[in-house]
Amino acid sequence: MNLESESRENPGWFSEASIQRILYDIYDSHNDTGDTISYGFKPIHQLLIGKEKNTPAFTSIFTFIKGLKDEHPSDATAIDNIVAQESIAPINDIYGTGRTNRKENANPLYADLKPGRDVTITTNYAVDKYLSEKGRTNQLGAYNFVKVTIPNEGDYTITVTQVGNSGNPDPDFYIYKGASNQPIASAEHSQALSDTLTTHLKSGTYRMSIIVYNQYSDTSYTVKLVRN
Repeated sequence: MNLESESRENPGWFSEASIQRILYDIYDSHNDTGDTISYGFKPIHQLLIGKEKNTPAFTSIFTFIKGLKDEHPSDATAIDNIVAQESIAPINDIYGTGRTNRKENANPLYADLKPGRDVTITTNYAVDKYLSEKGRTNQLGAYNFVKVTIPNEGDYTITVTQVGNSGNPDPDFYIYKGASNQPIASAEHSQALSDTLTTHLKSGTYRMSIIVYNQYSDTSYTVKLVRN
């Protein structure tokens, strides 16, 4: 693949090809339209084993670029120019604020959940017998992300419930804390309209990943957090 000259098809923060080109432009010594940075390998490697490895958000171009700008603040505009070549607006936080996870019926990339507050997500899971399991889940909006804020330590119940109550959609969800890629708690019960979990949480920010199996796209779910 020629990352300098190949045409851009469907560029964006969600595109694997866009991520390749951004990383290569940050690395390479050839300057072209929008690319005036030539960091080489070492700064990228240092970022990957430092801020990127320890980010409290799911790994994405948002966590990477925010870390890069934090480490090279004088190059913030030049970094924004490289990102802009891939139709990505300036990145200023690790959660992709202002972005949505789909083009239609979109949710914020991270819904913001707090005790006593409900949020609604809309699935984008392709139930297609010709696609493998990986093919159905490896697409924009298949997983829905939630940023969970816990103000006070205690026992909390999280519930994900289908809006409309039809079929056996089987929503599952996973809760993560800090930079760990292992969930601290999960709800993976059998097919049903809802799934729920009660667990003890310390104060702080968590992230949550939700996927709904056995369900067509464009179905909405309510996510609820209650302190017991």
